[in-house]
Amino acid sequence: MAVAALVGVALSIVGVLLVWTTFRETRDANRIATEAAKPRVHFSLAAAPDIMMNATVNIVASNVGGSGCVVTVVSHAWCKRTEVPENLEAKFVTIPLAVGQSDVIDTASTPAAALRVRRALRGHAYIEGPLLDERNRLLEFAFLLISGPSFADNDWYQRISYHPVANSDA
Repeated sequence: MAVAALVGVALSIVGVLLVWTTFRETRDANRIATEAAKPRVHFSLAAAPDIMMNATVNIVASNVGGSGCVVTVVSHAWCKRTEVPENLEAKFVTIPLAVGQSDVIDTASTPAAALRVRRALRGHAYIEGPLLDERNRLLEFAFLLISGPSFADNDWYQRISYHPVANSDA
């Protein structure tokens, strides 16, 4: 009888461990599915026509995530590569981005001669969408122009950074 009781206790412990493992794996799978369903926005530049001898680029946002989102605020400034502009003027927009969609969210222009000094374009975009919390709504983008904007290829700029802004107050 004692042996049967010990075997029963051992099997109960194994059963509790299996249930606990199942709950933990289900929680992890739900977390992964939630992350995959969030909108993810990547930024790029596209050459824009300009007849005034300016360096003009379109800032393009692409939603590569699992759900749609809306870009609601864009701000940017031309600066030196190592400089971080302090006061960016916000532009309020409403640009919906479905899954897999890209769209121009703003245009940035500077005199071509100014590119000798200020070759970096830095800014922020605020997005709204499902499953987003305050930590991942404000996104930063930064690009360095290697040469003047070109319609022939995308080798005229380099991405400096792209990431959510930590501890945003937006």
